Parts: sequence; structure tokens; C-alpha cells
Amino acid sequence: MKWKLIVIVAFIYQNGFSQGISSILDKSTNPGEVLVEFDNRSVELKGSYYLLNDWQIGNVVFKSGASVVNQWVNYDLECDILEVKLVDLVKVVPLMVIDNFIVSESEIKKRSFKPCSNYLLNNAVPLVGLCEVIDSNYFGLMIKYTAAIKKATYVPALDMGKKEDEKIVRQKYFLTIGNNAVALPRKKQLLIDLFAPYQDNLTLYMKENKLNYKNRHDLLILLGYLNTLLDH
Repeated sequence: MKWKLIVIVAFIYQNGFSQGISSILDKSTNPGEVLVEFDNRSVELKGSYYLLNDWQIGNVVFKSGASVVNQWVNYDLECDILEVKLVDLVKVVPLMVIDNFIVSESEIKKRSFKPCSNYLLNNAVPLVGLCEVIDSNYFGLMIKYTAAIKKATYVPALDMGKKEDEKIVRQKYFLTIGNNAVALPRKKQLLIDLFAPYQDNLTLYMKENKLNYKNRHDLLILLGYLNTLLDH
């Protein structure tokens, strides 16, 4: 009888470890379910809050009128600071003292950035953060960048999904009318209504040229057309 008991205990021991320790802990042995499973693997926060994928040569103009040219720069969206990499150190510049900065991705492609606070929302409140100017005309376009964390999607019961939270950079398009900023509408009619008294012209132009304002290239064509109407 004794040897049978030993066999049963050994079987439970082996079976418990093969299925995980929680499989042999029922409510009688784990009152209140105070013993829970846990994963002892470390979780690393992946991604980056930097605007640019890598350091790029840039020119910075300060609100004081001073400037720094041909230096390696990158922008930290979490802290809203521009980083300038010198020979043996990195200096940081808060957004509040910057008028604008331009980075060169190539000899022909340049990107221009400025504080969003230069533009007002419809309640006369300044926009916050950093914006990239895509079209600087009276009817213009810019992108506002923000840092965020994309939550992990891991489901322990299914052992599926990403275990790590991830740092990401989000962007949102804004139309500019002078120094006013309006988030790009989701509906075409709302877009057309923004450009009084040119609604009829805009509607006809979009129809004749088969333009989709949600396509960035088409949107820039529309804004170019609207700016030509200012002279008439």
C-alpha cells in the first residue's frame, strides 16, 4: 500500500510541473487565490520618442534672432527639447526659445519645423507642441507631432500578442488659414465649409480634377488652387 501512495504522489508532482504549478493549486490549497502565476521575464519599453530616425544636419533660429547652423540635431517629443550634438557633448534647447529649425534629409529635401504656438485654434487658444510646416502660404498645411505609448497586447491565457509597451510618435494634420489652425476634417463638406467664400470654386475644382483631400498630394494641389484665388 505504501508503494502505491509513493507512486501517486510522484505522479502528481511530475504532472504539476509539466502543466505549471498553478494546475495543482485549487481553492483548498490556495485560499483566497493569493498565489498567482507570474512571468519573471523582464519587459523592455521599445521604440523612441525622437522625431527623426537619426541625427540630421540642421539650422536653428532662436527667438532672440541668434542662429546655429550646420549642426547635428534631433528632437525629443517627450520633453519638447531640441538636441544639438557637438563634438564631445549634446546640448538641449527648449522649444519655447526656438523660432524655427530646418533639417536636411538630402541635398534637395529639407523639412521645416516651428512651435505650434504660432497658430491659434478656433477658441483663440494657441496650439501646443512642435509642428512641421508643409505649406506656408496663407492657406497652408502642417503636421503636429506628439509622443505616446502604445500599450502591450499580450493575452497570457492565449500566449499571444506583444508583451512590451512601445514608444511611438503620432502625427495629426492641421490646415492653416493665416495664423489660425484647424484639424483636417474627416468629411469633405466640412473641409469645403472652411474656405468661405470659395466653396463653389473648391467643389467644382475637386470634381473636375478628381481630387481626394485625404491624399496629401491632392490636398496640396487644392491649397495651391485656393491661394491663387486670393489674388482675384
